[in-house]
Amino acid sequence: MACRGLVGWLDRRSRLNKQPRIPHQVLDQLVIEPLQCLEEDDLHAVASETDRPPIYALKFCPVPGHESILGLANEEGSLGFQDINQKTSTEEGLPALPAHRNAIFDFAWNPEDASRLVTVSGDQRSATWDIAQG
Repeated sequence: MACRGLVGWLDRRSRLNKQPRIPHQVLDQLVIEPLQCLEEDDLHAVASETDRPPIYALKFCPVPGHESILGLANEEGSLGFQDINQKTSTEEGLPALPAHRNAIFDFAWNPEDASRLVTVSGDQRSATWDIAQG
């Protein structure tokens, strides 16, 4: 988001000053290329009967003490959770919590309770979940 914001700002600035637009290749070279991965790690997909459906949403838990929990929602309507501070060796994917009959497009953590969240899906439903209860 920060990169996109900088690129947009540079683009708007050049248009306001009636200067020629900065080519995207130049912006990529200035903004994207200097970024580098400092640690090699893996993010596992949510387990599925099909071959790793795409992840549509992922968010870190905002509750103090649980900020390392990453929630993932996929195209099949399942949720998965990964503690990024713990190494995982599951090649078959994260345990799945079936939540909807269609893709989960977004979800939000309860800001005060790490075990509760709400999901919205392509099956035209929203739902609240207590993941501690399963």
